[in-house]
Amino acid sequence: MIPLRPFALALLAVALAGCTAGRETPAPSTVEILPAAAGLTPFTPEEALAAVNAYRLASGVAPLALDPRLVALAQEQAARMAGADELSHTLGGSIGARLTRAGYGFLMAGENIGAGYPDLGAVMAGWRASPAHDAGLKDPEATAMGLAAAVNLESRFRVFWSLILARPRG
Repeated sequence: MIPLRPFALALLAVALAGCTAGRETPAPSTVEILPAAAGLTPFTPEEALAAVNAYRLASGVAPLALDPRLVALAQEQAARMAGADELSHTLGGSIGARLTRAGYGFLMAGENIGAGYPDLGAVMAGWRASPAHDAGLKDPEATAMGLAAAVNLESRFRVFWSLILARPRG
């Protein structure tokens, strides 16, 4: 059995919507990826990697590698959540199902998600403050990551985040 480590982010000031297991929700065309017009601070995958690795190294955990496939999958999940205006690990299927469907072989996989955070620093602070998400950030079994965000200006949350951590097979 493949161990999965899902980490759902409970927002401190926002009640979250329920999960919808296995439902495919395409992102509508109104969803944008971190538009400057939204007043959000854009970031690159390399900046996200540096932020996560700085925290891991300060915690005595080995750094991760940036995996473009995980970045793309994280972007898909963030866009799904933004399109549905719902924070959920299961839109589009479980993390394991989404990785498998994309042809990504893995030995372990986990995901931190969040909504309502305006920038990379804020979402990292939120995850560090949550014991379950903090454990995900510092999971020593993970060796690769991808982090992305999507914005829906009509959403109550506005910005949605997905961080996928994995240990690829092979």
